[in-house]
Amino acid sequence: MSSTYVDGTTPLDAAHMNALQQKVEKGLANGYASLDSGVKVPIAQLPSGTASGLATLDANGKLTQTQVPLGYGTSLPASPVDGQEYVLVDSTTAPTYQWRFRYNAGSSSVYKWEFIGGTPAVVNVAAGATATGGWVEGDTNCRVTVPRAGDYVVSASGRIYLTTSGTLCQVGIAIAANPAGTVVLIGEARFSLAADSRCGYAGTIRYAGRAANDIFCQAISNGSGDSQSVTYGYRSLSVIPARVS
Repeated sequence: MSSTYVDGTTPLDAAHMNALQQKVEKGLANGYASLDSGVKVPIAQLPSGTASGLATLDANGKLTQTQVPLGYGTSLPASPVDGQEYVLVDSTTAPTYQWRFRYNAGSSSVYKWEFIGGTPAVVNVAAGATATGGWVEGDTNCRVTVPRAGDYVVSASGRIYLTTSGTLCQVGIAIAANPAGTVVLIGEARFSLAADSRCGYAGTIRYAGRAANDIFCQAISNGSGDSQSVTYGYRSLSVIPARVS
């Protein structure tokens, strides 16, 4: 009987034999993996859902959300999978908003990225804007451009200031390219006092089916149609998505 292992070098003594794992430890915890008929480790002996292991599939044969890394960037993935989540920002170095979406492949809408949380895009303008006559944007400072087509929830607030009684003051939310034709009224007031008349306003509108790069803005008006000037100050505009393409 040989006193060395088949390699012709390793001695068959107690020190070396005790270092070997026994055949009965094959496929057991703290033992060693077995091989199937294809000379591969059986799936049952591979870890699932862990680094360097196998991915766990759900009942529909798809990756679970915990195993899909959360993306972050200025555009959404072109080929998403159901349940995938992504954070959309306008800048990766100095974002002004962070919108987290989940992709819903089963949605009947063409906008399958559904908003599930994040910070709105907000613009605050303290300086006043004036309106005399019909609807105008006032200035270009109080506006938000949306990055993708979809449904959006837009909120506006501010203060109306008037020094002449009887003038109808109106405010709304509009698409900046054409305020006069797209205004949704959120508030109006007619002052009976001539001196230092002022009031606040606030409103929220859901816009469906807006196009990418649409610009939301506050629209202001002297609804009386006379020559009196109405001043709107401390304006704020806030935009969050409901769902996008």
